[in-house]
Amino acid sequence: MNILGYETGPITCQAAFIADFDVGGDIPMAQLVSKIDIDRRTMATRPGMRSKYVPLRFDPATGAHQIGGRYLFETWEDVTDYMRFTTEELEFEPGVKFWERPFFSNIDKRAWHVIGAHEFMPLAMHYASRLERYGFSGESPLRKLEAAWPTVCDAAQEEGLAAVWLLRHSDEEQIGLLTVAAQLQGEDEADRASRSLAALEQRASLIRHLPGEVVLRRLFDRSSLNLSLWLPRSQPLGGDASSFPTYPVHPLPQPDPELILQRISFPRSTRISDRVYLPGPFVRIPLAMTSKRSARGANEAWSPSHASAAMRASRSAPSISARAVPSVWARRRSRAPAERIVVHDA
Repeated sequence: MNILGYETGPITCQAAFIADFDVGGDIPMAQLVSKIDIDRRTMATRPGMRSKYVPLRFDPATGAHQIGGRYLFETWEDVTDYMRFTTEELEFEPGVKFWERPFFSNIDKRAWHVIGAHEFMPLAMHYASRLERYGFSGESPLRKLEAAWPTVCDAAQEEGLAAVWLLRHSDEEQIGLLTVAAQLQGEDEADRASRSLAALEQRASLIRHLPGEVVLRRLFDRSSLNLSLWLPRSQPLGGDASSFPTYPVHPLPQPDPELILQRISFPRSTRISDRVYLPGPFVRIPLAMTSKRSARGANEAWSPSHASAAMRASRSAPSISARAVPSVWARRRSRAPAERIVVHDA
């Protein structure tokens, strides 16, 4: 895990976006993880996004995947723009806006003002998270929340938490509290995941450190494993664009079939460059298979799981040499693999 551009300490972000929704339990985990990471490539480029936790737990009655997002944004304008973009513009399936996807249900989402946020441990250690929402009535407790934040923050550090956020939503008269924990010890990966999740959800809430005169009613309390973290500050510095704290309990994303060059022969007049899609169905292979010149860069960009999956796929493809292609060039964005290969007729 190579996370760059994030330091422990106070976080200066002014806004947060919190979303929770269900995805049917009949969707395989490998497919869900891969889809989330494909979506990340578009969504994590929005202005002002600092980071995102993707929470995951399972509905005990239906088996549905309970997922969502816990984002931090630099400014209030950034988070409102993100809400507008995902609601009015973003379509991964033609004609279907992001929040109208038929496999989403029980959607709950809102933007929040950040009273305070602090990370005590590096992001690589952020294994599980707990979101609590409380309603209040009457006069806004903003000043009381601001006064209580240092106490909440100190208590989180004393209890060994990895991070804490305190949030407010004035329009709906709500207070939000996010606590993040590192992984606990256990016999194996699955046992460590179970212990970590149980300990976080059974922990006494830090909300007890708010002044007694702030009358609250609990609206929501969910502890989840962090399926993945989105890291938009890390990738431009040469670090990971995302991380997967719960692997191998949950799988890593698999290569996207649209992003691999098919092993086919081209006329010698054909050249390959960035930014245009190849026509027709493709088999995913790492760029290292197309030329010796690109092998080193491709091996650096591809994780072992991606490369092995692509190699397996390539064995079932027609055995056609790529030597007919005179040159292969792919622009590498940070350490990410090239995402589009373009074929032009010379």
